[in-house]
Parts: sequence; structure tokens; C-alpha cells
Amino acid sequence: MHRIANSVVLLDEVQTFPLGMLDPILLALKHLTAHFRTSVVSMTATQPLLREEGRDREIIPEPGRLYDVMRDRFQLEWLGSPDTAIEWEAVADRARGHLRVLMIVHARRDAEELARMLGPECIHLSARMCAAHRLHVLDRVRRVMAGGGPCRLVATQLVEAGVDIDFPVVLRAMAGLETLAQAAGRCNREYAPVAGQFIVFRAPTQPPAGALRAGLNAALRFYHEGRMDLHDPDIFPQYTREVLQTGDSDERMVLTSERELDFPESAKRFRMIDQYGAAVIVPYGEGWARAQALRQHGPSRGGLRGIQRHLVTLYEQEFRRLRREGFLESLFAKTEEASAFQETLWVIRGDLQPSPYSDRFGLSWQAVEDEPSTLMA
Repeated sequence: MHRIANSVVLLDEVQTFPLGMLDPILLALKHLTAHFRTSVVSMTATQPLLREEGRDREIIPEPGRLYDVMRDRFQLEWLGSPDTAIEWEAVADRARGHLRVLMIVHARRDAEELARMLGPECIHLSARMCAAHRLHVLDRVRRVMAGGGPCRLVATQLVEAGVDIDFPVVLRAMAGLETLAQAAGRCNREYAPVAGQFIVFRAPTQPPAGALRAGLNAALRFYHEGRMDLHDPDIFPQYTREVLQTGDSDERMVLTSERELDFPESAKRFRMIDQYGAAVIVPYGEGWARAQALRQHGPSRGGLRGIQRHLVTLYEQEFRRLRREGFLESLFAKTEEASAFQETLWVIRGDLQPSPYSDRFGLSWQAVEDEPSTLMA
């Protein structure tokens, strides 16, 4: 903690804080500001309810004025009713009516299914692709868009924070208000004279259980009450308050352990990012070659850092199937037990064909799942 004392901490995209961890997160930030002379700046276009009366303040003068300036940047439309799910084919039909359109869906499996419907020219982007692959796809999208060519992109919500892309038309599966606003931020981002079209639809699939699904339910209530104005900065604290009422902002009882002075248990329970699976090296770009270099020369800081952009996270059922079919091998040492899949670094072999990793979809769910899974968020 002493390394953060007397400093300014910038937290970008604070709307992505896990709601089940919100109480311990805010308490830690409060300790920093109260006892370590640290200033914390929380940044987002959809500011949630994170402020403490008397201690926190806006540093942007007249933030509501900025929302008013951007009010005519896009028009919100509905594809069907928010109360009734529509089939993916209806979404695909609407997308076919636009030469340049971004579609954002709940899950990686949804993205692949919709992209296949739209044909080989449709570009796909999801966390089933390693970071190097995603960056290559985004560069391709920007080049096509800059050249004025047609571009249909299907993506998961990973494009909604920190990704600078601009489409005249954006279709978004109905979700929480902060998620919808972030998606709308990819619509007419450069503020063209003609307002963009931000089209919301009720997907045939649900967001993952937990805060994302609670956000959808709260957004539906706001819609029916006539409060769903994405240009109103005051709506997001109200929305966050309602979502928090449906869940536990310390669901893992991190603070319970802390009050009992069981700090090791408190640290164990606090996980800002859940690690449900194992990171594996995929054979994209230099991934396979870098893996072989690591194997030959042994682990090093530079070598491990260089492999980061070639990793994809696998759930255990995916890991088991790929290992059973001979696609996975331990990078440094043989591990006999599949249950130990998180204890070493694994690599998808690049010398075997056909590979479960493709240049279009990355690690296709169809290549690694025996049957549909609720884990594929």
C-alpha cells in the first residue's frame, strides 16, 4: 500500500467493477484516500453510484451539458419488442440491410452463430480469440471503414470499453443501461452530420447469470416506466442503485473475514477477476513459434511477457476435450491429471490439422464442446 501513498490513482471504465465485490473495493479506496493521502479519480461515460456524500465530487464542470451536446449523435430504435425475444435470423436480416454495421451480443457462442448466418464476409470478434488476433481484426475493421468499404462486424461486449471503432449502425442485444450506453458509444462516434442508428433487440439468449442478468431486468423496468434515456447522466446512479438492491455487494463475505481479522481468508475471497479456467497458448501468428522458443530456452520474464498476447482462457470441460483429442500439451512438463489444468502452462499444438483454432473464430465453441454449456459467457 505504501507504493500508492501520495499519488493519484486513475480508474478507467469503473462501470465494469463487479457488483458482488463493490463494498470491499470502495472500502479499500476509502482507506487509500483517508490514510495514504491518495486521490482516486473514477472515469466512465456511465458513472455508477460510487460517490460518498461530502467526500467525493465531480471534477468535470457541468457534466450534464456534455450529454446534451451529444444528444443528437444517434437515434435509439427497437427491433421488435424488448419484452419478446427475436430469433437470430431476424437480427441477421436487419444487418443485411446495412453495408456497415456492428452487432454486439451477450456471449461468444452467440457471436459465432450470428457471424455464420451472415456469411464468410462477416467479421467476428470475441474473447475466443487471443489478444494478437483481436488487434489484427480491429486493424482490419479500421482499414475497411477508413476506405469506405462495406463492413459487418459481430462482437461480444469486449468492444464496449476502450475500443475506438465507429459504425453508423449498431445493433445491441438488450442488456443493462450502462452496457447499452457503452455500445451506443460505438455508434457515430466521430459525430457525422447524419445521426447514427442504435438498434436494440431482445436476444434469444440471456446474459450470464448474476449482475449482467440483473442489469437486464432493471433496464426492462426503466423502459416500462419511461425512464430509459441514455442521454441522461442522472439515470446511471439510479439504475446502479436498483441493480444493487437485487444482489449482494459483498457476496463472498470479504469484509466478514476482514472484521474477524482473518486477513488471509479475506484476500483469498477477494477476486477482482474470476479465474474459472486455464490460459493456453494458441497457434495464431507467432504463438506456436514463441511456445517452442520458451520450451527450448526455459521460462524467462521476456519470453513469458511475449506470449501474453497469444493466450486464450479455457473452461475445464473444454480443456478436457482438447486434451483427450491430443490437441493440448503441457509446455514445460507433462501433467497427468486433467484436474491440474490450472497449475501449468498449456499450448494448443500448431503441428496438428485441422486445428481447433481458426483465423476467423479463434477457438470455435463447436470445436471444443460436446453439448451446449451455460458457461460460455
